Amino acid sequence: HSATNLIVMFGSGPIAVRLGRSSVIIPGMLFAALAMFVLWGAQNQLVFLGAAFFSGLGFGLIQPGMQSLVIDRVKPSERGAAVATLQSAWDIGGSGGALALGPVAGVVGAAATFGIVGVGALAGTAGFIVGIVRNPISKPAEQIVRTSEANNDD
Repeated sequence: HSATNLIVMFGSGPIAVRLGRSSVIIPGMLFAALAMFVLWGAQNQLVFLGAAFFSGLGFGLIQPGMQSLVIDRVKPSERGAAVATLQSAWDIGGSGGALALGPVAGVVGAAATFGIVGVGALAGTAGFIVGIVRNPISKPAEQIVRTSEANNDD
């Protein structure tokens, strides 16, 4: 997971700049969901390693895209607080989700819990898509920087 995540993050940032934030966020969320569905049915080490690969791929795409999206949508003076809030939400979601789903795993089993998380990831993807349709992601970062610099010249 971690090695794949690190390698993918090197490429996903530039892709998000050139093609837009959703070009990495949506596939990343789908790969994260796929990882959870693979874990749901995993029966051997090779399948577990496949799930780790998909998870690293997903989160390696999501993280830089989400950070860039947050930075794009806030004023420069609010960037530090916005990125800190995103990171806190990321950490709370990871640990809080595990805490909340522990009792669920006790009832339905650990494997089924991964399926539930996969469905949640798909629902999050759908919500993100609806959100960008309603409030489009305007421009990749290079164009936003140019726009921001033009506004600061006033």
